[in-house]
Amino acid sequence: MSMTTGIAPSLSREWLDELAVPDLVWVVNTDLGYAVTLRKIPRAFAWEESSDLLSNLKVLQHSVAIRRLRCCFDHVRRHDSDLFQAMRAEFEALPPIGKIRFMTAPDTYYAMSRLPKEPSRSIIKLCHFLNGESAFHGLGPMNPGYSTALGDFYLPKEASGQLGLGAVNSTLEPVRGRYLGGLIPIDYSSPNIVNARGLDDADANLEYSTEESSQTFQMLEAAFKSIETVSPAATLLIKEYVKVIILLKVGNGSGSSSTASFPGRVVMSGIERCSPALLAGNLVHEAMHQLLYVLEYGGNFVSKDSDSRDLRIKSLWTGRDLALPSFFHACFVWYGLSNFFTQALTSDAFDRADVEAQLAKSLSGFRNRNPIELLAEHASLLRHDALKILGTLHGELRDRVGLNAA
Repeated sequence: MSMTTGIAPSLSREWLDELAVPDLVWVVNTDLGYAVTLRKIPRAFAWEESSDLLSNLKVLQHSVAIRRLRCCFDHVRRHDSDLFQAMRAEFEALPPIGKIRFMTAPDTYYAMSRLPKEPSRSIIKLCHFLNGESAFHGLGPMNPGYSTALGDFYLPKEASGQLGLGAVNSTLEPVRGRYLGGLIPIDYSSPNIVNARGLDDADANLEYSTEESSQTFQMLEAAFKSIETVSPAATLLIKEYVKVIILLKVGNGSGSSSTASFPGRVVMSGIERCSPALLAGNLVHEAMHQLLYVLEYGGNFVSKDSDSRDLRIKSLWTGRDLALPSFFHACFVWYGLSNFFTQALTSDAFDRADVEAQLAKSLSGFRNRNPIELLAEHASLLRHDALKILGTLHGELRDRVGLNAA
């Protein structure tokens, strides 16, 4: 663990105080805070004013990050007090933005969640992330194995072969990431990508060339600017809740995905094959998932009961078999996309035929029936207040855009 010289932890105060947030509404009365927030989701995903909602959920997000970090450091302290002191000192030496970046990064969240089952591996990861974040802010050396948790500062793969274990990097320049809208890291090849690819991924050895990286970045930037033209509210959601975007090169096809295990991480593949409207829709789509993941910090939509694990429901939008939690999310997300592309029709941000095609797909699962009809037999496994709000989306769309049969 590298440590910044001259920095010692302050033992006279409750550490992390400077990051404390007024989370009383979530701690004392979680049900009330949850219910109030849920009621705002339909309007937020209709891309109306939602800054209060986003700020409220940011309180929950930071509160959970602080509590998880405390638990992590307590775990380390019980087993290795010296390592605990080193990790705590390095964390406290970070500037406030560095602490937030480290705490709320998707890969930090995942490493902490694996701590009980994989303590050694998780702690090593967290130490590398802390060291990487320190180096990112100019507070320590950048050695092989170090990477920021956001994957926007790391040594290239060949560094481990050119430098010995523990050697200080003096010749190789760390890779610095690009930032969508000057804010969201775009990760093409950091060590964190291993978790984004499946172990049996046939495309695992494919990488974007320097030229391809520039082209795909420009495509993302153009899509992001088009989203700004269509909906400032959707733009704000992306800025606030997407922590990092991983771009994967694949042999064919395209797509996007995210998972509750890495809240804030969006994985996009084959974006060079996406139309501008589809690419923008994928960004908005995944941003909505990230907000819902944070909301579920306060209570899962679907019970984690064993009865729910193997249940599958066919998506009314794609035809794929979805796990129950995924179908629940999909209803919210396709509702939001229906509203986004309805607004896009009134702008010249995208080709109109492309927008009409995306809108037709978004509305397809709502035509002729309310999607929650497919959830009726599983109601005992679902959170009642969330299901109630979900049931209003069909009527909202019917009133706002019409839902005549295709």
